[in-house]
Amino acid sequence: MTVHVYSISIDKSQLLGIHFGAGCFSLVMGCDRLRSANSCCFGYEAEYLKVPSAVERGRPHGVAGQHRCGAEHLTVQFPHTSSDRRGPSAMLLRLKDFLEPPEPANPAWFQRRGRSFERVLKQMFELEGMRPRASMRPSGEEIDGSFAMDDRFFLLEAKWHTPPIAASALYAFKGKVDGKLVGTIGAFFSMSDYSAEAVDALLSGKELNLILFGREDLLLIEDKQISMREALRVKLRYAAEYGRPFFGLATHLDEQARLGEEASIPKPQREWTIIVEGVDDVRTIQELLARFVIPAKVTVFPAGGQLSVAPLAVHLRSTGNLHVAAFVTPIPNADAQQEHMQEHMQELQHSGATLVVLQHSLEDWLGNYVGVEYYNACMMLSGYAGKVARRFARAADLDQLLIGTPSFAALLEQLEARPKE
Repeated sequence: MTVHVYSISIDKSQLLGIHFGAGCFSLVMGCDRLRSANSCCFGYEAEYLKVPSAVERGRPHGVAGQHRCGAEHLTVQFPHTSSDRRGPSAMLLRLKDFLEPPEPANPAWFQRRGRSFERVLKQMFELEGMRPRASMRPSGEEIDGSFAMDDRFFLLEAKWHTPPIAASALYAFKGKVDGKLVGTIGAFFSMSDYSAEAVDALLSGKELNLILFGREDLLLIEDKQISMREALRVKLRYAAEYGRPFFGLATHLDEQARLGEEASIPKPQREWTIIVEGVDDVRTIQELLARFVIPAKVTVFPAGGQLSVAPLAVHLRSTGNLHVAAFVTPIPNADAQQEHMQEHMQELQHSGATLVVLQHSLEDWLGNYVGVEYYNACMMLSGYAGKVARRFARAADLDQLLIGTPSFAALLEQLEARPKE
């Protein structure tokens, strides 16, 4: 066995991944230039000393890797046997490598992250034989790409921004899909998740031709908890049955696990599923429930929007979930959407779910039960509603909150919950 030792001077913040070939490797740099080496050095000055985890991920591909970080060099040892022939080199890019920006991170790093996101998606499709194609510009418009599942073709859009995806981005992509062959489906992949208003906005259109993947969905696929093909089937079926573009894969996997447990040995512990509107709301309710001792197993799932809560409650109840609860907040511009709101509430009431009906948003609801000074300090520290709501959840006066919100108190009674001392 021959051991090749590479001593490389690079800007490690630019390193996006490593291609492993037969007896050599290639570095994928953020500047989109590909440099290959056999015992060669690269003339990049070290700027960040964070060791790229791509080096460590050589092991699952049959390459034993070691790294040593110094002031200027990264030394990598890769033993290769003469029988080490893996064919086309494997790009070791993962979404988890880009979750936390380096310090400091300039705008160029975030642009590179967006391009890397598209490459990761292409990898996922290629691994499952889904024939991805790169970005296209038909008739002056830009489409991030396309892929196929069996004889069905999809257009894709990939976004990784700081704020959640707004309705305007979904409308723009829907417009591109509308102009294509009848029956074409658009798949929107967002590592930024979606605003609740954005998902609800799609429901006012004449036809639904988009399905949405969020951050947690993509990380579950990357971790092999579910394949991309199965994820598409799950989301397409839910959209066909309930007319909603978003269905969290964590909800589906939890259903499958529950059904598997019921088929084996029933557990005495009661299991509750609580539905909230958006991803940020999940963390807020989790923070609030963490202040109680709850003997039941509680899982909180996002519906993807206000008008998507009822269909998800109906779906969960129809698939055998006995204990389902849902938080319901007022719909903005209720006068303009009076008909939708009435249908939404009727569907929720008929679903059999336990309802926590609020007169305000989660942030405003919880903000009513914190001190004035704390409230003002939180609003000054952050204008981001999700973060503020979580702070309020940790500090709200529970006694006053339960008195002021009988429906939430009733849910806690069913959960047999009591405040922690």
